[in-house]
Amino acid sequence: MDHWPTARVVDALCELDPEMGGQLAKAGQAFAKKRLRRERFAQDEWLSAQRRAVPKLYSDSPTPPRRSADPLRCARALLSSDEPVAVLQDLGERVRRSDWAPERVLAAWEANDPVFGITDHSVGGAVLNQHFRMETVLAGNFLSHTDSLHRFEVCGPVMATRGHLTDAHMDDPDIWNSCVSGAKVWFMTDSREWSREYQVSVRQIVEVEPLDAETFLSLPGSRWAVVTDGAALYCPNTYVHRVVTLERYVGFGTFCATRESAARLLRFWREHGSLFEADGSPGLIDGLDEAFREAA
Repeated sequence: MDHWPTARVVDALCELDPEMGGQLAKAGQAFAKKRLRRERFAQDEWLSAQRRAVPKLYSDSPTPPRRSADPLRCARALLSSDEPVAVLQDLGERVRRSDWAPERVLAAWEANDPVFGITDHSVGGAVLNQHFRMETVLAGNFLSHTDSLHRFEVCGPVMATRGHLTDAHMDDPDIWNSCVSGAKVWFMTDSREWSREYQVSVRQIVEVEPLDAETFLSLPGSRWAVVTDGAALYCPNTYVHRVVTLERYVGFGTFCATRESAARLLRFWREHGSLFEADGSPGLIDGLDEAFREAA
């Protein structure tokens, strides 16, 4: 049963993100038709999706908790170290980034207040694998198994309270995002299609252009998906995405670069640049190129 039919998603967006929600409500079926449908996970099909850079929504994540699926227990497991957590807090027209102690994060998440989100607190795949069955995602991930690439893995908790919004952004590698509990709606559109249609560079899209309802609806390849309990989303690196938390959420995410995706990722970074390297963290392109050549 779909607990988030399109009409309910639109109603929630009208409350949480009125400008975008109002435009999507007016679009009616044009918006509904862009919904990415759930499918059962199949390893061969996922490998194909990586080669083709196609987003996928799986109803049965292959990365379930090893023990209890209780949301609070999973949240505690994800924040089991004493390391401070980088939190993005929604403050009306602006977002504040600050470091919180894990216990403060857990208390705010359990209370569903204030509005905040966590997406880049990396604990590493090895740590995450202690609590979740990560074999399927980690097995071929060069970022998890190559010493020179570990710092680019960014594998850790994804937590948010209801109403948290992310800006429109891209990530250097592909993304795997698994949900334990809650609901997020992802808006995704391929930057390559966007740049062709609007005659702007991928770099301009990342740095300047907002992913508003008009742009989203105008691009044939745009898709949206609701990620809920037990589901997982695969989002290729070329997709600009914007995420709204519809219901208090806990899960985890990791960056992926595999044998299936490496050639595509390298071509894209060499043409458009790497965001990691632009931010002063060199080594991603050369490291993946070397790992890919050795694997081949």
